[in-house]
Amino acid sequence: MNLSTAKYINRSREVGVRKTFGASAKNLVWQFLGESVLMAIIAHVVAMFLVELSLPWIKMLGELPIGLQYLNPLFIGFLVVVFFHDFLLFLHNLKNYFVHPNLAPPS
Repeated sequence: MNLSTAKYINRSREVGVRKTFGASAKNLVWQFLGESVLMAIIAHVVAMFLVELSLPWIKMLGELPIGLQYLNPLFIGFLVVVFFHDFLLFLHNLKNYFVHPNLAPPS
């Protein structure tokens, strides 16, 4: 179970209120997917900050010449592959909801 599914289960009251005030299922899907993407971006930024913060300590502990080079083509290629993979998963989730709405979580 991923974070958005757990949030969806715990926020059923909010979904009911929003549907009562006229929100469509499409609006709810965009809200939950948008929140998931925003959480992933925030988690990535926090993780990179923590890596940069702890890197000097790890260098000292292991006495290794460790460093992050953000302009390294291998690092940039890895980021491109990760973001492309996430984008494909996002499109797959949208397709599953809009093409096969019966497979979507009940609202």
